[in-house]
Amino acid sequence: MPKLLPRQYAKILYESTAGLSEKDMNAVVHAFVKILKTHQMLSKAERIIAEYETYAKEQRGVERVEITSARELSPGDAESIAAHIAHETDLSVKIDPKLIGGVVIRTRNTVFDGSVRAQLEKLRQQL
Repeated sequence: MPKLLPRQYAKILYESTAGLSEKDMNAVVHAFVKILKTHQMLSKAERIIAEYETYAKEQRGVERVEITSARELSPGDAESIAAHIAHETDLSVKIDPKLIGGVVIRTRNTVFDGSVRAQLEKLRQQL
């Protein structure tokens, strides 16, 4: 039987525990840890937990948004950009001076590249 990926284990745990009482959840998590041990996946537990958190947020409709800017954005600007993408977001902001200007916005499935660097690259390709 092929090993599952950490994301697959995370989905299984999430679906197995959804709506359970604390007592029942403890029993399911205990059994889940035994399965991880049997499949020699305990070393991947941190990654599975991270994937679980990501999957749980997705199920609640929280969109992961990463904004990379050439210079520091005010918190209000970053939150305003994220609000145009999704109602509820898990926002991270990074600074990359190599962008020259503008921003790059990444979501789970989309990249919006409004950087000066990308515009210069397009211009270079056209010439």
